[in-house]
Amino acid sequence: MNGVISASPATEQRPCYTTRPLLSVGAAMWKLDLTEDQVLALIESGDLLWAFNIAKAGCHARTVRIWTRSLETYEESRANSGTTPQDMPGWEAVEESIFPTRETLTAIDLARVFNCSSSHLLALVMSGSFRLAKGGWRPGPGGSPVIETASVKAWLKSRRIT
Repeated sequence: MNGVISASPATEQRPCYTTRPLLSVGAAMWKLDLTEDQVLALIESGDLLWAFNIAKAGCHARTVRIWTRSLETYEESRANSGTTPQDMPGWEAVEESIFPTRETLTAIDLARVFNCSSSHLLALVMSGSFRLAKGGWRPGPGGSPVIETASVKAWLKSRRIT
């Protein structure tokens, strides 16, 4: 053996994300040292400008995710009282930081983006929330639905909490 490890097909396709661009309310509670009600109040007031409900359509309970940069901007505003929600980037910046420049995403990648379980993501896929890419679902071990990125962008934008 020459010490070179060849990649197997299963390891060649790496996730396109190394960070979590969207955080749960629980993560925001920890990061900001606030209660759940306080975090949700910040979202409702617009102080945390980019938050989304990623729950399946028709579900009464919300599944809230907050853009990481919204948390950072809020922390900066608390520290120096100079940043306001109006200083937050627009949708284009949010979109650019969340989505790669790929036409498709696997459900595995998308679960990482949304910081949710694969079962939640599959429920969204099965409900028709996203458009599957042509020939985009390979069942079995290592299989994952392949989703059109444009459909995810449009869906997420429509799920913004304002």
